[in-house]
Amino acid sequence: GEADLLRRAMGKKIQKEMDAQKNRFIEGAKSNQIDQKESSKIFDLVDKFAGYGFNKSHAAGYALLAYQTAYLKTNYPYEFMTATLNYAIDRTDRIILLKKELNRLNIAFKKPDINLSQPEFSIEEINNEKAIRFGLAAIKGVGIKSMQSLVLERNKKGNYNDIIDFMTRLSGEVINKRQLEKLIQAGCFDSIEKSRSKLFSNVPNFVEIYGGAREYNNSQSLLFEDSKISFSDNNLFEQNIKEWNSGFLLKNELEVIGFYFSNHPISFYPKNFFEQNNIIDGKEILDNIEIKNAKVVGSILDIKERSNKDGKKYAFLTVSTLESQIELSIFSDKLSEFRSLIKEGNLLLFNIDITRENENLRMIIRKIQDFDNFYKNAKKIINIYLQENYEKDLMNNLFIKSENYNDKLFLYMNKKDKLLSFDFSTKYEIKSFKYLDQLHEAKKIDYSIDLS
Repeated sequence: GEADLLRRAMGKKIQKEMDAQKNRFIEGAKSNQIDQKESSKIFDLVDKFAGYGFNKSHAAGYALLAYQTAYLKTNYPYEFMTATLNYAIDRTDRIILLKKELNRLNIAFKKPDINLSQPEFSIEEINNEKAIRFGLAAIKGVGIKSMQSLVLERNKKGNYNDIIDFMTRLSGEVINKRQLEKLIQAGCFDSIEKSRSKLFSNVPNFVEIYGGAREYNNSQSLLFEDSKISFSDNNLFEQNIKEWNSGFLLKNELEVIGFYFSNHPISFYPKNFFEQNNIIDGKEILDNIEIKNAKVVGSILDIKERSNKDGKKYAFLTVSTLESQIELSIFSDKLSEFRSLIKEGNLLLFNIDITRENENLRMIIRKIQDFDNFYKNAKKIINIYLQENYEKDLMNNLFIKSENYNDKLFLYMNKKDKLLSFDFSTKYEIKSFKYLDQLHEAKKIDYSIDLS
């Protein structure tokens, strides 16, 4: 009716419409024995209210909602963040941002597990220590209905003992080839089978043996009636499968989860190299307001590309560093220059400028390089200093035979007050720089990197 037309004119602040409505309001008031002066005064008050009333009501509503949200987040952070994650369960980009907030709140975030995860994100408490467990349905490409069936079976008959128990209890309609691959890539079976590569390589065999819809019961045992199938059976499953290297394992995690759980690709490089090249972590930028420009290394988790009103492209990159998660901006000219490098999962070296306005932080990309190439092209002399009474297994765990001549590698040790040196450059390389840094932090060795 006419009242609704007036309400719409007020809400949209259409002055021409308000003027038209005033005449109709006054005429209507006359028919109700209200004189023109009084009705005009009433309408003018309504008109004045239209200038701020809608905004005021919205502001009040948002203020109440903000207060309630802040209260819940402050007093029930685990419950609040779990609910928020479940609201975004099919939005990997949102989960990536929420993971950053979990880090800020020091809330432990645990990897998906076939025997511990629920279909959705859930709160887990073990030995009075709370954490949020990753929900199975948040893994890309598995589907919530299948994950609900998987958990329902677990709740009815207990945890899955091994991969054969898992495949036996679930029909091919519940878990198909693609879903099984995604669960393996995410590391869901790590607690019952450590080798992801062996599981993944045997997916076709699992599908062949257990595929197809069927109801499993004690009287039915497929082809193998007299004995339980074993995953170590050479006749049924491939056994001698090379383990995935750390980089490939993390690449698979990133593909199906959207970020890393097991490790971080930066940990494969020595910390000393970052120090030598003045490369800092994103956390230092967040903590130190004096930093105006920096070099950071990180893996791209998410890319959001936009266009301005002139049609020029720009993008926001969500980047995972070793200790933090940051957002970098890149504008048209640089976006065109470095587009070939800007792909999810790429580990890159960023030269950035940093601006701060009040609490707003902007990190703008000036240059991008492939970090692995940058590392390999740097001529390095790695010096390792062993203590006199070093552990016997240390050498075997630290070095691996190699014909990699890119870096020079020297080992030093004290023996009977003499400093002995050994040139390992043509025979060995470091097996794990993460292990090297762990030994250094435990003060079991010392090392340095000289750049030539």
